[in-house]
Amino acid sequence: MSTHTHRTRSHRNESDEFITIIGQDAEEVSRVYAKDGLAAKGFSILHRMGRHSFRLPEGSPLAAHLGPEPMVAATYMRRAGS
Repeated sequence: MSTHTHRTRSHRNESDEFITIIGQDAEEVSRVYAKDGLAAKGFSILHRMGRHSFRLPEGSPLAAHLGPEPMVAATYMRRAGS
């Protein structure tokens, strides 16, 4: 399982935050969301959770963590200043 955080610049020069949780199944992703207290921190799901396949650049250190089989991923977001 893996968690990755993204930050993007909004029109107000503040950063919205994105967290993508990757796991073997929806239950694993949901457990991480709950364990990390993301709801209390203002994160809500950006798009529905679902099976994803991942492609990585050759030589990427992430390749050791992600196999060729599809995994479940969900991306959560909170607005800047939340």
